[in-house]
This record gives sequence, structure tokens and C-alpha cells, in this order.
Amino acid sequence: AINISQPSFSGTDVFGYTSFLAYSMIPNITFYYEFRLKFQLANHHSALQDNLIFFTGQKGQGLNGDDFLVLGLRHGRVVYSYNLGSGTATIISKPLDLKLNIHVIHLGRYLQEGWLKVDDQTNKTATSPGRLVGLNVFSQFYLGGYQEYTPELLPKGSRFKNSFQGCIFAVQVRTNMNQEFKSPGTPEGHPNSGRSVGQCKDSPCSLIKCRNGGKCVESGSTV
Repeated sequence: AINISQPSFSGTDVFGYTSFLAYSMIPNITFYYEFRLKFQLANHHSALQDNLIFFTGQKGQGLNGDDFLVLGLRHGRVVYSYNLGSGTATIISKPLDLKLNIHVIHLGRYLQEGWLKVDDQTNKTATSPGRLVGLNVFSQFYLGGYQEYTPELLPKGSRFKNSFQGCIFAVQVRTNMNQEFKSPGTPEGHPNSGRSVGQCKDSPCSLIKCRNGGKCVESGSTV
């Protein structure tokens, strides 16, 4: 057994399922939220793919789409989108500096106004279309991937083809400007479920000595 304090996401396992962690629904996220997190890419190639970092939302709600909040990585840039039920707002960062070992994201939203800060890049903002100002989501908070086989099954406008490849850690959220930041989950920091998640920079294979010419291959653990 490996203690998972900094989750490592393997992407897609040998059966085609994506790795993810699912935390309980984040309460009081309707009108205001702030997220902070750090991530480390498995390799430079993974930065150029279409990878989901986190998602919360549901299908079948909203006027022109489904309420959701999503963060991902596409073509070497961080992509942050949200839909309050009357259209999607999207903020895209400048290309990541791949010489950096660890990347830092800080994002938020108040009513229709959203903002994104990545590493030492300039803060970028967007305003969601339409008149709706509240984010109504009732799903769990998914980190690194999605439970329904592939992130392509997410609501339109929030889809990423793959789950994240690498480590995501120091995830914190608050839903009031006067609150302290906390880790997601109930109890705090504890996921409800997960799939194919290991510990960053630690492998179960380091604990196993294979015999007869065998080779240990890590496929990820399940929470």
C-alpha cells in the first residue's frame, strides 16, 4: 500500500478507463469561488494533448447549455471554462513554460466575472454571456479525469479527450472571500472514490522484486 498525499494520474489504463479522484460536491459554489492548485506534467508531450484537470457540473440543465466548471490543458495552454446556464465563458492562458518543473494555477469567479492566473503570467479575465449569474452544479468534484469512461462524455463546451498525465497537488478552494482555503472533500482532503491513481514520484514497483525475468509494470491503484 502507498500513502497518496500527492496524486499521480496515469491518463488512460490498459482497459481504456481514465484515472481520476472524485470528491464530495463543493458547497456554496453558486456565486463565488477561488481555486489554487499545483501540477507537474508527466512529460512535455502530455502538455500538448487535450487533458482534463478538474470538473464539476451536470447535464441537462441551463438554457443554452449545462452548468459546469472545468479546467484543462490543451495544446500547451491552460483552459478554464464555466457555464452559468446561459452560455460558456472561456479563458486560455499563454503557452506554459515547459522549463518549469511545477506549474501554479489560481482561478476564480464572482457572478459572471471569471479570472485565471498561471505561473508568472498576466492575470486574464472573461465575462460569461447571458443574464444568469449563479453556477448550479450538484455533481462531485472530479480531479484528473472523469468516472464515465472518458472525459469526452462531459457536457458540450467542457470536453477534454483525455485525463491528466502527471501529478496534481495542493488543491484548495474557498467560496467566500473571507474564508480560509480548504482542500476539497468530506472529511477535508478525502476523496469518495478514484481509479488508477498512484503517489507522485513513488511506485509500487519499488516495493516488489520480480523473479524469473519478470518485470513490474505500474497500472495505478484504486482508492
